[in-house]
Amino acid sequence: MSTIFSEGESLKHFWKAPRDIYQKEDFQTALPKVLGIYLMMWIPMFLVMGVLYALESKGIVDNLDNHAIEQFLETMPFAVVFVLAGIVQPTLEELGFRLFLRPKYAGISFFIWIVFLAAICFQSLPKNLAIVLIGALSVFLYFYFSDWRHRPEMIWGKYFKGLFWLSVFSFGLAHAVNFVAVDVPLWAIPLMVLPQIVAGYFLGFTRLRFGISWAIFFHCLHNSLLLIGYLINEHYLHLT
Repeated sequence: MSTIFSEGESLKHFWKAPRDIYQKEDFQTALPKVLGIYLMMWIPMFLVMGVLYALESKGIVDNLDNHAIEQFLETMPFAVVFVLAGIVQPTLEELGFRLFLRPKYAGISFFIWIVFLAAICFQSLPKNLAIVLIGALSVFLYFYFSDWRHRPEMIWGKYFKGLFWLSVFSFGLAHAVNFVAVDVPLWAIPLMVLPQIVAGYFLGFTRLRFGISWAIFFHCLHNSLLLIGYLINEHYLHLT
């Protein structure tokens, strides 16, 4: 038990001064520690969810359970949704939101962000896919082969704390689109994504402590367990 929760002390102080604390560890050593971080995440997560459902009970927010994932499950087989939401989406999100926390990989993150933004802006993406990909690739190659690629190290060193929290809060706010037909005042939108902000902090810590591969594993594990829990709740616990 001491090994699985050995990162607890680091987690407690990390928010004050986020920094790159990577230490290479073998699979057998890293796995229980990452699982321990995941379990510890649920302490603040349960508190946040309790606050949200208390707000729902008082009518401040409504229809909290109406999540976009339900729409996907109505139109796609569970296996397809599981692969997309449990593996593909968390992998892309980690590459987009946390890969850049090491400056040498910033160009890759920018490339992914350009594709993300283009996908949102273009309503008929397939027709414009070639333009989007060529444009994104051009920007990435420019950043990678120009002198700019040496500048992030200076910027990251000076503003790393701000960049870390930017990744945490932008990750949370990006998930606001997951809630459909939710009656909520504008000021309450940040509250709706508090669980994702909490997850973003723990994912960011994992990325900087163990590397991007373990952050992807953490995120895939989290999404997969939520999907399985949703399936069990909807199809096995509900009798009507």
